[in-house]
Amino acid sequence: MILSHSKTVKNVNLFKSYATLVLLIIMIFALYIILITKL
Repeated sequence: MILSHSKTVKNVNLFKSYATLVLLIIMIFALYIILITKL
């Protein structure tokens, strides 16, 4: 049970870091589009 829980926490942390990376990419992409449309 404890081992399973620690594995779940590890997966959650991995998901959080992946989600943060995806959000960062989306934000950069959005800024890039805004800059292009203004030029």
